[in-house]
Amino acid sequence: MIVQSTYKYARISPSKVHDVARAIRRLPVKNAINLLRFTPKKAARLLLKTLNSAIANAENNHNLRAEQLIVLEAIANDGPAFKRYIPRARGSASPIRKRTAHIRITLTDDLNLTHPRQIQKARPQKAEQPSNSTPSVQGASAKLPQTENLLSSSEPIQTESKTEIPSQPSPQPPQKSDSPSASQSSLESTSESASESTSESTPQLSGNQKTIA
Repeated sequence: MIVQSTYKYARISPSKVHDVARAIRRLPVKNAINLLRFTPKKAARLLLKTLNSAIANAENNHNLRAEQLIVLEAIANDGPAFKRYIPRARGSASPIRKRTAHIRITLTDDLNLTHPRQIQKARPQKAEQPSNSTPSVQGASAKLPQTENLLSSSEPIQTESKTEIPSQPSPQPPQKSDSPSASQSSLESTSESASESTSESTPQLSGNQKTIA
């Protein structure tokens, strides 16, 4: 259990409080009280007042015993400073800053807490509510087996078969006939066609025109 007490706006410099607060850290409450009582400093008087307040909070609010408590943390933070001025030679003025401090003392009954950084882990933290916009990791992992089942149960994809174009047969060369009669007939037909073509190409001469021998 952690119990705190704070003395705000103490009219003292934080650096003066650090010297005395360093001496009571990690001490039992009884030893810290005896040390502060016999320290002739203003910071010791303010720290003793804050320590007595922390002991009262532990006994009344948390039902703890003072003999079981130790001083876990004793620090002094900077507070607001009052600005004043003092006159100087030749009409000038020098600033004066009257500093204040926020003294905080933390008590605990857990001996395992040996470092002030462990205080944040010991304090209860508010549970953050997950937002609806961002899906959780568990929900994403739960959806994975469903997709696997869908893939396994789905029918195989049918691919369209390409239609094969039948290849055209190559033209065969004409066969030569061995019979002499067929060869003679083919020669006669070629000679007749050649004579017809020459007769058509040569024009007929009229009687007035003279043929040149």
